[in-house]
Amino acid sequence: MDRASFAVLLSPTGQLALSTAMALAPSESTFLTCFGQMAKRYERDLARAALETALLRARAAAKFSRAEQMFFLREALEQASSEAVARHRAASLLRRLGSRPRLLDLGCGIGGDTLALAAVAEVTAVDSDGLRLALAEQNVRAYEVTATFHEGDGLKLDLPAEVVFVDPDRRVGGRRQLSFDACEPMLSAVRQRFTQQAIVAKLAPGVPEKEVRLLGGEAEYVSLAGELKECLWWSPALATARLRATVLPSGETIACDHPVSPPPADAPGEWLIDPGPAITRAGLVGELAQRLCAWPLEPGIAYLSADQWTPTPFARAWRIRAALPLHLATLRDLLRQQGIGRINLMRRGVPHDSEEILRKLKLQGEGVAQVVMCPHQGKPWAIVCEA
Repeated sequence: MDRASFAVLLSPTGQLALSTAMALAPSESTFLTCFGQMAKRYERDLARAALETALLRARAAAKFSRAEQMFFLREALEQASSEAVARHRAASLLRRLGSRPRLLDLGCGIGGDTLALAAVAEVTAVDSDGLRLALAEQNVRAYEVTATFHEGDGLKLDLPAEVVFVDPDRRVGGRRQLSFDACEPMLSAVRQRFTQQAIVAKLAPGVPEKEVRLLGGEAEYVSLAGELKECLWWSPALATARLRATVLPSGETIACDHPVSPPPADAPGEWLIDPGPAITRAGLVGELAQRLCAWPLEPGIAYLSADQWTPTPFARAWRIRAALPLHLATLRDLLRQQGIGRINLMRRGVPHDSEEILRKLKLQGEGVAQVVMCPHQGKPWAIVCEA
């Protein structure tokens, strides 16, 4: 879709075509069939744009509560923050500032972040891609908030703001980038341009730890429903701690300036605990172990154990049935004795192929178990837990 076809899509004829496409509920497998039906009533470019919009709206429902009123591009939808993550970020910004700031959304794309920021700030959204900017304007309108939009290079425009938000494009040269100075715009260029403003940057969750540490400020790792989504960098003017792990949708958080080391490794207890990805990526496993009265099974491996389990959004846990050195024949015999015919296999720090392990175990039975393979006392172990 280009700007001209998008303009037609917004016209009365385009809106009628879009309603028709939405009623067809196209999928990837039915797209051509639906297109054949649409092309009998509408111009081919309009039919294609309407069907593509209907398909992407259905896909976007997992991210946006008002997806049926929004407009998307495939790549832009993949890159867009989910509504839950964007709202957390906006609410956190408001808490840190205590008032509604003037904010520059640098490279706003289709507005996935803009619509949340506009609820807490006076937003000026900038993008050099005119089509994405036009989509963003419609998407912000769908959420009944307002923002000002400018087309151009945000590093060159002179626009007033107290806070700058930037979500650099991490797909440069056809490859995903982790380093923030391999993205566009480079974070170093943003910091050099906006020396008087506070900065919030959405970085890849796998951004090199050394790079983030050298920035100063605060690194907040955010997960949603157990999946790590982003590293959010708050410049020193906005930082409240050096490291933070936040889990959504609960919004609970653990933060500190100097993470404690985990306690000494010990034998498995009654429970096996798997810290969430925000905790492990932020390096806060020691903090979590302290809270849960838990200990690691092996230094440097994030699995913990404890004699009691207090449910927490920062980890999941299973009651241990048996723990033994990893020998597949012994493990197979144990699982068969317990009537286990299916296992959920997790492994960390053990160089075995999961599919090969499952094939060699040749399990039979109706029971289900959680099996975790990890080092203990320097050797591979298998820990069999209740599913």
